[in-house]
Parts: sequence; structure tokens; C-alpha cells
Amino acid sequence: MRKTIFFIFGLLSLFCRGWAQLDIRQADSMMQAYLSEEVDSGYCLYIYEEDLTRQLSVPMVDDTFAVQNAFVYFVDEHPLANWSHPCRLVCIDENGTLKDRKGCWPPDNLREWKRLSASFERPEGKLFDFSDMMRQKKASAVDMSHWHAVILSGGTSTSMNGERFWNDCSAVYSLLVHQYGYLPQNIHVLMSDGTNPDKDRTRLDGSRDSSPLDLDGNGTSDIRYAATKANVSHVFNILAATLTPEDNMFFFVTGHGSLSGPNTQCIDLWGNERMSEEEIKAEFDKLDIGLAHILLAQCYSGGIGVALQGDGRVIATACNPLQQSYSTEDQAYEEFVYQWVAAVTGRYPSGGFANADADGNGLVSMYEAFWFAQENDRVLDENPCYYEGHPGLGQEMTLRGLEVCKEIHVGGNTEKNRKIWGCDIEVDNCFIKKNAKLTLDYRNSVTIEKLDMETGTELEIK
Repeated sequence: MRKTIFFIFGLLSLFCRGWAQLDIRQADSMMQAYLSEEVDSGYCLYIYEEDLTRQLSVPMVDDTFAVQNAFVYFVDEHPLANWSHPCRLVCIDENGTLKDRKGCWPPDNLREWKRLSASFERPEGKLFDFSDMMRQKKASAVDMSHWHAVILSGGTSTSMNGERFWNDCSAVYSLLVHQYGYLPQNIHVLMSDGTNPDKDRTRLDGSRDSSPLDLDGNGTSDIRYAATKANVSHVFNILAATLTPEDNMFFFVTGHGSLSGPNTQCIDLWGNERMSEEEIKAEFDKLDIGLAHILLAQCYSGGIGVALQGDGRVIATACNPLQQSYSTEDQAYEEFVYQWVAAVTGRYPSGGFANADADGNGLVSMYEAFWFAQENDRVLDENPCYYEGHPGLGQEMTLRGLEVCKEIHVGGNTEKNRKIWGCDIEVDNCFIKKNAKLTLDYRNSVTIEKLDMETGTELEIK
């Protein structure tokens, strides 16, 4: 595959003068020849206007692209992928000179451009419907007052905040409340511009509206905050002040992601703000809690997943640290989120069943949910990633906590503080060193076969 270089469009100025005889048919012909040589199939092509653009300043995410006396095209190289991803602006001036500039963000005013390409067809899609779940909701035997959730959808801007991101959040919020028994007051939703009534999203038909505040259709507002860095920090401060090691958390991110330099992944927030992997890690480091399940759907999410690894955490990401994530073909959901929601609810919007319960115990573990979503992900260029605090944790954990009883084996050197959760824990050939503390949080039993401890180390069994 052709090597693609990612960078944000800089401040550009193209002055194209001279021969005024080039017409739209000639420009389109040159453009098609260019595309066949330079761009892989599957792109989406736009033109600003079907006449020589005498003067144009194209607003970008960070800068401006200035053009005079030229036909101006925009090529979205991966139209089903979330931003940022490869794209380019192409200028063909009145003399027939073609110049291009590669980048990874679209024009802010792309809605004003004319779409020329029908590179892919958008099939009619259906949405997850949880209304019957609301009517038939049964009480859980698990005390869910200790489970909390944060749902984050940045959206970036109105033009880039696709309807599918709201659909993702609606599906996740609804299943947490109506299938798994999360308390609505324990769920913090940060989405685009929050409760602002201004238009903040672009619908599938191209129209714009204000995101509905009611995510599950029960008539109450569920979105609390705008998805800004200040609000993310505010929510984590609230959680840090109220949660204890007896509490657990589910954290979900959808929307766009980007790279800041070659090795730093970011979550893109509202108003073109970005939160780096180190910044979101710093927010998590404020918490002293028990278990956490983290589901990340944005581009480059694998890198955020690496940064958030830790004891008691199970992390599923839509793609690896250097990949884009993609929508479903109908652009109704993120592909990985669509498959993951089907896994933990047992069904698709079409009415078809999704059986992620691989061991047939009547429960879907976080490990099973990930593998179902990965195996059924229909995007070839999307490679989901999975991380767990210790081997076997994800097989025991569901969205309600440690519901599945598995034997966890603990061995090897422990050289820093470590906490192991499990139903039945067996310790064998384990050596605690360097003033470290090993905590075993068990439900049924702890068996110690062989354990060595240096002076100054500690073993806690609870």
C-alpha cells in the first residue's frame, strides 16, 4: 500500500494566473487522471464550485488554504473513517497546472462543497431499540450503586460531529441503564456542546440540528456537560472526591482522535480541543477505585489504551495506536461499537441474535465481548486491541463486575505495588521484592503454594 504522510494543513497560498481557457470538463478529466495515479479506490471527491474560483480562503482545523483563479477539489481518502485520516486539497489553475497538498483534516466548510463522487453506497440502516428492555427491566442481584460511568463524545465541530456518535452514546447509555442496571445519576455524559441549544451535529441526510439531550427516550435529559478539557477534568475531580476502592467505573469514548507528533495519541474534544494520552492518564490517576472497563472507539485509540493500562482495568479499543477507526457502512454507528453493543446485549438492530457467550454460562464477559466484536468487525483496516490488568481478569468481569468465577494464577516477580482481583486465586512460584505490596482481592478462596517475600514487602488478602 502506498505510504501516506500525516500532517495538519499549514498556511498555504496558491496564486494561479494566466491562460483562462481551462473549463470544468478539462479540469475534471485532469482530476480523474490524477486520482487514478495517486489515490486508492474508495475515496470521496468534492469540488468547491464548477467554475474557476477567483478567490477562496478554505478554513481548516488549524489554518487557512488560500486559492485564486483555480478549480478546487477536496479528496477524502477514507470516507468511512473517523478523523483524523488522509485527505488532500487539489488546485488546478487556469493554465492547467495541478498542485496538491496532503493533510489529515477536512475543510471546516465542507458542507458548502458539492460532492461529485459516489464511491460507496450507503445502505439503509436500523438503530438499536431498547424500548422493550425498558418495559421488561428486571432487578439485578448485583448492587449497582457502586458502578459509575463516564461517556465522552467530543465531536470536534458541527460539521465533523456525525450523527453516529450520538447513536453510539445512546446505545451505550441505554444498555448500561436498562440491561445492566446502572443508576442514571451515576452516569456522567459529556457530549459535543453539552446542553447548548445551538446546532452541534450533522445528520445522515446532511442537515444540522442540536443533539437531543435524552439518550434513552424516557423523556429526561441525560447529557450533562460539553465535551471540553475543563469539563473532563471537572468530572474526574467529582469522581476522585466521591469514589472509593469499593467503587468501579465504565469509561466510553467515541468521536475523533488524532496524532500529536509521531507517538502521542489524542482524544479530540469539542471546539477543536485535544486531550493527549498523558492528560487523560493524569485524570485516571486521580482515582482510587476497584475495577474499570474502558471502551475506546476513536482513531488511534490503541495508543490511549496503552497509556491507561493498570491493575483492575480491562481495555478494549477499536483500532491499534496507528490506525483510524471506521463507521458502519450506513454510518449509523462506529463499526466496533456496533459489534460490541450487539455482544453485550445479545442482538443486532435487524433483530438478529448475537451470541458472544462463548462458554455458555449465561453471561458475557468483557473478554468475550471484545473477541466477538473483533471477530465480527467488517473493516479490514481496523485491528482492535485488548489489554487487561492481569491475565484472566477480563474473563471474570462483566459490565456488573466479577460475575464469572475463574481461577486466577499468580506467579513470577512482583516488584511494584500490584492488586489482583479474582474468584479463586492461586499463588505459586511468586516472589515479592523491592518493598512492593501484593493485594489479593478474592471472592471464594486464596491458595498459596509457594511464595517468597523480601524484607519490607507486604501481602494483603481481602
